[in-house]
Amino acid sequence: MQRARVHPAAAAWACFAAAAAVAVAAIGAGAAGTTFAGDEWGLLYRLVDRPLPEAALDPPLGKYLVVVPTLLYAFLAEVFGTNSYLPYRIVGLVLVVLAAGLFCELARRRAGYGFAVGGAVLLLFFGAAAEVVAIPGRVPSQIAICAGLGMLIALDRGDRRGDVAACALCVIAVTSHPVGLAFLAAAGVRVGFDDRASRWRRSWVVLGPFLLYALWYVTTRESVETARPALSDVVSFAWEAFVAACAAVTGIFHSPWTVRVDYETVGSTLVAVGLIGIAALAVVRARRLTPGTAAVLVALGVAVIGPALAPGGLSVFRQPDSARYLYPGAILILLVTAELIAAQPPGPRVRPLALGVGALALASGLYSNVAHLVDQGDRLGEAGDAVRAEFRALELAQDASRGKLPPGVPPADESIKSLEFSGGPLGTPPAHIVRAAPAYFEITDRFGSPAMTTAELQRADPGWRQRAGTVLSQALPVRLGRADAPPPAAGAKPPAVRRAIQARVTRSGSCVGLRPDRAAPRPADVPPAPDGSSRPALALLSLAPGRLWIDAGDTDRPLIAVGRLTEVPVYPVEWELPGSSASLGLPRAGLGDEQWALLVYSSRELELCSYRAGAAS
Repeated sequence: MQRARVHPAAAAWACFAAAAAVAVAAIGAGAAGTTFAGDEWGLLYRLVDRPLPEAALDPPLGKYLVVVPTLLYAFLAEVFGTNSYLPYRIVGLVLVVLAAGLFCELARRRAGYGFAVGGAVLLLFFGAAAEVVAIPGRVPSQIAICAGLGMLIALDRGDRRGDVAACALCVIAVTSHPVGLAFLAAAGVRVGFDDRASRWRRSWVVLGPFLLYALWYVTTRESVETARPALSDVVSFAWEAFVAACAAVTGIFHSPWTVRVDYETVGSTLVAVGLIGIAALAVVRARRLTPGTAAVLVALGVAVIGPALAPGGLSVFRQPDSARYLYPGAILILLVTAELIAAQPPGPRVRPLALGVGALALASGLYSNVAHLVDQGDRLGEAGDAVRAEFRALELAQDASRGKLPPGVPPADESIKSLEFSGGPLGTPPAHIVRAAPAYFEITDRFGSPAMTTAELQRADPGWRQRAGTVLSQALPVRLGRADAPPPAAGAKPPAVRRAIQARVTRSGSCVGLRPDRAAPRPADVPPAPDGSSRPALALLSLAPGRLWIDAGDTDRPLIAVGRLTEVPVYPVEWELPGSSASLGLPRAGLGDEQWALLVYSSRELELCSYRAGAAS
């Protein structure tokens, strides 16, 4: 009996589907703790701060047009709220799979299923752009890229229906993210290569989206005054972005023996130069520049140059090896390669060598990108869990203070900047979380809170608890108040001395005395004084919620680091009051009788006494 033959197309798409399923499962599990971060908070804030049309068409000063992403987030927020990040992650993963699938379809028409499926699998596990692949924080650029790839496929049809689809997809691309302009330029080149009659007949495909974007640009967009970069800086940025994208595709950015990552090396520069040489040779041998090759080359040029010319100029926040630039750069480099293969297929003598080099590059690229995706997925998940713990602490402080915010917190329209910095892969200083409070509460009051529950916080990782404890202390805020007389002693328990560090301890009634022991060294696991002074660390104390009276004598005011949910307190409470005594309020803040920890630094003897429960608020 003759065995049924499997069609190559069916086998190729089955391989892609299997790889996509593995990628979705692995990414979904690997970055499970992630939450909203960066520009996502900006989108959500605009949705609560202004009407939807204004939020979609009038971005903040110096920002770009994000109509489609704004509408998408409006739908998700209204339907699902912001209590769970899962719906947003599903959208991000769908866009990752869609971009890889569209690339596969476009590339297989040029270079066959082998190259197309290999490149698509690489894009599914593209760890060099983990901030795009693993989390939905770059949904605007993902939408623009998917629309741009779909537009190139639609233009292949060469008929009216394809042109209508291409025009619509161009509109989606340019109204989602500036990378859409690279695909608009590609469409212009594709149409420009037509004969004169067809060129004018099809010009509306490009002119429609271009005029729509230009109309917004000149009428609605608010520009920001910044110094224009020098031509040499733009060229340098574009070259470094291209080199970095070549390194990301081939995997030579990640050493197999260390965790070191470097996109701009001698090896990546040689790969970039080699690709340019191969492209030039292919064009010379083919004796023509095909429309497809010209289109993706122009798109690649716009993609690597565009960020250097964007509002805000070149800065530490706009690096050529950023994930947001590596992802479109890698897709366009792979498309350039596919177009070159279509224009000048390798001959019989060269084909084995080309296949070997391609297989080696794919293996290297997959190894490095998968390894980096795992590393970055873990980091992003940990950063998300940490910021969710901090958000819960912020909410506890808000409840305890009956809605009052600590001094110095800016209004919501300014605090959104601090909120946009929260939850990134590098973590966030607690001060940013507290400054973000007004914008955060405006969003969560309408759409719901993504924070941990109190129970989750209390059993969370010690590092996250420490960060949450610092946010709690700063947001309440924990401060010293005036107290000229000792507290009532009857019925009060003295602070518990968990560890005498550089002090001799005495106890009397509800009080603990600490006398510096100058012969005792500070252990390595005890941090120095937060203000950088040489004060010795006297003792680590714990105290139930309540008030503490501190008598510091006449000189050298102490410094006390406080914290909750943590073994080692780090939030400094400085003595800024006249007089030698003060009281320190330590509220419950929704955590019941969970102890506060105090690390006392002082060069002089001091006494700390507990108030009787109910004696002071």
